[in-house]
Formats: sequence, structure tokens, C-alpha cells
Amino acid sequence: MPKDSTHNLFNENFQQYRRSIKQTKLKIVILGPARQGPGYNKRAQIREHLKSISKTDDVAFPEEITVPPEILPDEGHWSSVDFIIANAQIVFALLMDDKRVTGVLSELSRYGNQKGFRDKSFLILPEKHKTVKGSHLPQIWAAAVDYPKDRTLRYSDEEFLSCVRTRDYVAAKVDVCRKRRRWDEFMKKAGMTTFEYS
Repeated sequence: MPKDSTHNLFNENFQQYRRSIKQTKLKIVILGPARQGPGYNKRAQIREHLKSISKTDDVAFPEEITVPPEILPDEGHWSSVDFIIANAQIVFALLMDDKRVTGVLSELSRYGNQKGFRDKSFLILPEKHKTVKGSHLPQIWAAAVDYPKDRTLRYSDEEFLSCVRTRDYVAAKVDVCRKRRRWDEFMKKAGMTTFEYS
């Protein structure tokens, strides 16, 4: 869109607003395979890519964050994870078709039906998965498959190895979230209602 030189004050506001978008900080959590598990390297690639495109964001795995025990209601593992998930503005969950990678499925089972989690979470999952008999995993996989389509990215074996499509996907979701967050702050400061935009 060509710049309208007759509206200098508005144009100055636009420039300031663009800068403020870039300065908007996000807390991003990536759930997925543990360090010793298959798929951990892909999870690490996602984290490093997000760190490379914005130096202001805090991109982390929950297990890297130490929550001070004195602020938690109990000493259990889940209290700490609950606090981290609640604080994050975006959550990416990398799922794998491997029965050794169950931690992220447990987290999805715990949070997946909660609106607050669904509104900020995105699943990265295989196009196909095997049915694991004699366990609770099929039910959790069913929940993942039924996740809102605009909040899931399904990868093939080839895409899993290249990671290009996944990197593009997470970067685009972070960009939208950053703009949305800055927009909400802008409208609130202006004393206006934040509308839903399709």
C-alpha cells in the first residue's frame, strides 16, 4: 500500500506501532519428547528456530524452568507444570508415533479440554499413528486428532526429517499471537472493546 504523505501524524503512529509489535515479548513453552527420547532433536530445533527469529521472547521447555517451591500449593510435579503452562502465552506440543514418548500425551490429557489451554496451544502431530492396545494412549490420541484444525499441523515422515514446514508453522503462529497481544494492549489503552476478527 503506497504511503499517503498527507497524513504524517497517522503515518508516524503506524511506524511506532510496528516497532511496538516487534518489542512485544512472549513466553513460549514447547512440550514434547524428553532429552533421551526419540524426537528430542526436532523439539530442540523448534526452540532454536523461535529463539533465532526473536531475541525478546522466552522460549523454553517446562523441564528447564525451576519454579520456586514457596509459591506452589504443594511439592508435586504437576503444580510446577501447571504454573508454567498457565503463564505461557503460546504452547506448542510435539507429538510422536512412539509409545516411548508419553509425557506430552499425559500433558495433553491433563490440559487438552481446558479452554484456556486450547486458546493458546498448537499441536504438531504425525499424519498417521498406530493404535496402542491395552493402554490409555488411544483415548488421548483421539483427543489430539479431534483438536481444532486451525491449531494442528500434521507432518509426514519426510517433513519430520526436514523440519522446514514445522519451523514455518510455529513462526507464523508466534507472529499472529504477537500482533494479537499488542492489539489487545493497544485497544485496552484506548478504552475500546477488542473485537473478534475472522
